[in-house]
Amino acid sequence: MQRSVLMRWMKVYAYGGAVIATGVLLFKYTTPTDQQLLDSFSPENRALYEKNKKLRHLEQQELIDMARTSTQRNDPIWKTGAIPSPLERNRNEPLNNDVFNIQARLETENQQKIIKNAKDELQQIRKLEEQKNNNSWWKFW
Repeated sequence: MQRSVLMRWMKVYAYGGAVIATGVLLFKYTTPTDQQLLDSFSPENRALYEKNKKLRHLEQQELIDMARTSTQRNDPIWKTGAIPSPLERNRNEPLNNDVFNIQARLETENQQKIIKNAKDELQQIRKLEEQKNNNSWWKFW
């Protein structure tokens, strides 16, 4: 009787190990990597993903900063209150919460970069025109 019980337990471990090993192998070989997943997106979805990538990063930083400030308090955690997500909003509030402020700030920063680049190019063009005018043989007339 002892031998049959031992054989049953060996079968249980063998079948269980086979099921677990099959699951691990299927997971390893059928789950796409992040890059494969991004490559499978349509161009519109990929552009949307890249556009919102910085926004998600800023949201994570905001949540980390909130968590740090709550841990620096001397009050117990139940007295500090819940930490709201910067992306959550009350349905009764107007739409001018943090997400839209962050998006507006990002768009403003992008526009400022474009304007700065345009100003730099304009300065370079003006310098080239001055050099061209200074090197002209007409200046003696």
